[in-house]
Amino acid sequence: MRYLLVLVWALFGQNVLANPSSIVEVKGYSCMGSELSRKETERLALQDAKRKAVESSKTLIESETEMEDFALKRDWVAAYSSAEVKVLSTVAQVWDEPESGDCFYITIRAEVVPSEELKPTKASNDDAPRVSQDTKNWSKPDKKQSAGSRTTVELVEVEVSAEAETESLAIKKALVEAIGRVNGRQMAALERLDQNWEESPELGPDGRFTSEMQQKVTSLTNGVVDSYDLLSHESLDNGLVSVLILARVARLRKQSGSRLSLAVLPFIAEERDPILQRLAGIFTGALSANLASSRRFEVIDRQEGVALQSERDVTLKNKSVAVADKLRVTADLSADLLISGSIESVAFETREVRFEALNRTFPLPEGSIQISYQIQKVSSGEVRFADLVSYRFEADDFSDLQLTHDGFSPYVVIADLASKKIARQILEASYPLTVVAASGSALTLNQGGDMVEVGAVYTVFEAGERILDPYTKESIGREERMIGLMEITRVTAKFSVGKWLEPIEKMLPAELPPGKYICRLKSVAQTSGSRTHGEFKNRVKKQKETMADDW
Repeated sequence: MRYLLVLVWALFGQNVLANPSSIVEVKGYSCMGSELSRKETERLALQDAKRKAVESSKTLIESETEMEDFALKRDWVAAYSSAEVKVLSTVAQVWDEPESGDCFYITIRAEVVPSEELKPTKASNDDAPRVSQDTKNWSKPDKKQSAGSRTTVELVEVEVSAEAETESLAIKKALVEAIGRVNGRQMAALERLDQNWEESPELGPDGRFTSEMQQKVTSLTNGVVDSYDLLSHESLDNGLVSVLILARVARLRKQSGSRLSLAVLPFIAEERDPILQRLAGIFTGALSANLASSRRFEVIDRQEGVALQSERDVTLKNKSVAVADKLRVTADLSADLLISGSIESVAFETREVRFEALNRTFPLPEGSIQISYQIQKVSSGEVRFADLVSYRFEADDFSDLQLTHDGFSPYVVIADLASKKIARQILEASYPLTVVAASGSALTLNQGGDMVEVGAVYTVFEAGERILDPYTKESIGREERMIGLMEITRVTAKFSVGKWLEPIEKMLPAELPPGKYICRLKSVAQTSGSRTHGEFKNRVKKQKETMADDW
């Protein structure tokens, strides 16, 4: 049996890998009008279904390979644009009643095979587009998402009827109702559709809207209405026209990813002081950068709204961009958490200290800042954390950061120092560092970046049973048993490495349970000023000991 499988793989395996296809279920339709026969109408409906099958496969490939090599993506889209469609089965076919327009509807299950001439030359199976082998394009809902995206586009099918003075206005009214049912009545697409709708002479056979009109509807709604079918229409005795449409309305949903999204609102200055106002902007940017470097949150910076909208306009105005992608960039999904606050006060001065023995005067910079901030849960408005902090910075804190004499540089340093302290406080409360690997005395932690510094000392705890608040019954953490101290020796963008400083009770196993051993900051890394100060003290101490020995 094993040899038979090997033989089958040798004969057919390479063709399977080199000839990826997709299986879709699609609908097509055509109407007789006054010039077509029933057979010609059925043939046109089948052609319409095949065309939709190719377009469906092309859309799926664009969505699945969005984050891959650009040249490969372009080749595969071209291949599917001129693909061969093999009809596997006819799921359903039906004719409308003559009074309803003599239209023929067909649903087929088809296999779409890319064109051999236009396929990419790469032979590796990893380069092929990842298309589902059993994709039902008319499912409810149809989900499309891009790699790395935190949103999913669902195409929800809605049947809606409406009445109006003309067929065009009735369709508009039905589309408005369809959007309202899926996305709510306050959606901006409703206003755009209602205010910019025009009576159009671009009608197909027997009053059907052409593909150009379908594209206009998609454009007016920024992709919210992906497409629609006019199922029936009739003239009523009261002079109105009644229509029944099947609309495919896009609904944007957030992905339930592993990371929470955190929006950082611009901090405000309580006083109308130009320095304070400028400091608030610098502090907001520094806080966003520090939180983003931790890779614990999906940080959304609300300061760059104009620049972000300008970049989105590039996508919206590009006619070759997929409808689903346009919808993503037009929707601002709210974050899970929101941080906001204000700069209450800031001060800086240079104190001069004179050493008579050296006959020299040394400038010692000192600064302070007071900041109030809070973190809210966006969905409920609940304040999850709030604090009013005051930080004072001595000369050693400024030693690693270059000070200039432009009058504002010290405040930039203060903003940077304060943002690190607040970011560290937020991360310590929500995502303490965790030991993810151990090899002898070396420990690997699950965080790197700017928030972890070489030379910082952490206390390592073993997490125990979960602790519940006796009043609210909410979890307030876990039991923590101290097992040792470690010092950071190497930091990369995504992880850091440390070593044990003190003997511990037991060596950690090579494979660690997630979250079993956590690290809490004991002391920050020494600044160059602190090291110089410590070295000076040690030299003085040694000199005193030498003098005592001489006596």
